[in-house]
Amino acid sequence: MQRIELINSNGMKVLLVDYGARIASILVPCNGELLEMTVTPKDKALLEKDLFYLGATCGPVCNRISNASFSLNGIVYRLRKNDGKNCLHGGENNISLR
Repeated sequence: MQRIELINSNGMKVLLVDYGARIASILVPCNGELLEMTVTPKDKALLEKDLFYLGATCGPVCNRISNASFSLNGIVYRLRKNDGKNCLHGGENNISLR
């Protein structure tokens, strides 16, 4: 898993990982300490089991698509169901799992 760390001139740090295009950590300086602002699993094994999309980029759509289908320009598109009868955050092969 690749990691990218961004640090600004005030000492704020953001850690990004390529698994799910996730924000792994946001550390903000406060009274001489760095405070963690995220609730995110810290290793890949836990990320793979994450059911709550913590820190993840959701997609290709966010939220639920009712009945796992939608119509666009008169064409009905059917999606895989992964949340009961709905499609949640892009289905089984969504961005957060890549």
